[in-house]
Amino acid sequence: AEGPSFKSDWERRTAAALTRLDVEWRYEARRFAYRDWRGIVHDYIPDFEIPSWRVCIEVKGPNGADAAAEYKMRRVVADHRLALLLWLPLHIEMVEDASSAESLGGLRRSTLFH
Repeated sequence: AEGPSFKSDWERRTAAALTRLDVEWRYEARRFAYRDWRGIVHDYIPDFEIPSWRVCIEVKGPNGADAAAEYKMRRVVADHRLALLLWLPLHIEMVEDASSAESLGGLRRSTLFH
């Protein structure tokens, strides 16, 4: 079966690392509505959902999240009480280097976006 078509190499690397650690993930599986500052409704789709962790993960490259992305994530977290992790390259490399899913406990807490 052909896997998902990732939008970035960071997403592909995240999926490969989670798969190696036997962590079930879903790519762009959930959709959350939010209103922008003008009241217009938009959809936000996190990159990954990790059902066993009860979190979603947004993967960003070396430049991180710009102001528009941060606004969108903050609205969704507030409106939906979503547990959202923001993973940057350093976090992804830590997942790649991890020996087990259990060793990611700190990473699962320290990258919570709120």
